[in-house]
Amino acid sequence: MGGTPAMTRTSWNAEADTPFAAVRRCPLALVYGTLKPGERNHRLIADAARHGPCETAPGFRLLHGDIPAVDRGGDARIKGELVAVSGEQLARMDQLEGHPDWYRREVVSLADGRQAWIYLHPILPGVPRYRITDRGTACWTGGRRGASRPARGRV
Repeated sequence: MGGTPAMTRTSWNAEADTPFAAVRRCPLALVYGTLKPGERNHRLIADAARHGPCETAPGFRLLHGDIPAVDRGGDARIKGELVAVSGEQLARMDQLEGHPDWYRREVVSLADGRQAWIYLHPILPGVPRYRITDRGTACWTGGRRGASRPARGRV
């Protein structure tokens, strides 16, 4: 029969998850940690158009550490900086975050009804040695500047 082979579901999913296809789906990203302006990895997206402070809709929790982690499961809104990203910028972010094997990039709803990409990482029970915010507004203030460790002997 010749021609090109039919695209399998697996290869379609892999192609649809490329940064360039992802930006066509959603051009905004909410950065909440080391990619925020003034933080150590912001240089990777310093050329991204900034849209200012923003929050997610409720439904998350934030692990405050030298490297922050956000996961679903709490009732917190995650506060960060909203940026418009290109495929190249999202590719740099994916590489930094180890998407999809370490952090995973997902589209989430923002408090104002828009949608944006965010990087999520599971927060496992008993593992955190830093404070977790699971309700209210959660804002990471930097590993060295704002994370508070629990008192010795507490997990």
